[in-house]
Amino acid sequence: MGQTFSSRLRLLRRREFLRVWSKGKKHHTRHFIIVMQERESGPTRLGVTVSKKVGGAVVRNRVKRLLREYFRIHYDHLPPSVDLSIIAKRGASRVEYKAVCEELRVLIDRTATKTPCSKDLS
Repeated sequence: MGQTFSSRLRLLRRREFLRVWSKGKKHHTRHFIIVMQERESGPTRLGVTVSKKVGGAVVRNRVKRLLREYFRIHYDHLPPSVDLSIIAKRGASRVEYKAVCEELRVLIDRTATKTPCSKDLS
């Protein structure tokens, strides 16, 4: 996928988020709520929501960076043509990259080869 996170790979509009939240399948992990909705075609896209309940701006931006980095590194292993909305829960401010990898493993198809999450971005 490269080193960028282009706008074509993001959920940008409120109506896109609302569609995913209303029609998608929800998965709960310790620090995140993951909502997945399949589409007929197009790239897999990501939308991230981190509220002020998680922490201040610096903390929220760190959580968003960790989620985007996971998405960028594991993009080739994610299911195709899916819209993903990841909502951070209160405890997400203390999460490390390794924990993000473990929790978001639900996104990767169980039959696919698992990719190691040895990178430390703390």
